Amino acid sequence: MPDCLQFQGTIVVSALYAIHHDPKNFKNHEIFNPERFLGEAGNLINNSKIVPFQTGRRQCLGETLAEMSAFLGLVYLLQTFNFEKVPGFHYTLEPKEREEVVHMPEPYKILAIPRIHF
Repeated sequence: MPDCLQFQGTIVVSALYAIHHDPKNFKNHEIFNPERFLGEAGNLINNSKIVPFQTGRRQCLGETLAEMSAFLGLVYLLQTFNFEKVPGFHYTLEPKEREEVVHMPEPYKILAIPRIHF
């Protein structure tokens, strides 16, 4: 990196928000659209621009375990509950304005209605 100012011992962290919201990488990057990560057959696409677990030497060692656990947890919730909006509650997925590494939407409420299994 000859054109950059370097400081010994500096920790460099990837700007994941900037990577995931770059219009060069994702069409309509400001719109919540989980389907952008699926191929035509409904399978997950392998895209080097998707980096939810950091990059380089500091990449998360538990990435595979985290993905499997999240998938199983989500499947369990979808099998067990129907989800509905709370009437009269205003929903937005816009992230809060703050100076943190992780961006997330404002807290919101949902109704989790148990499914009846026979």
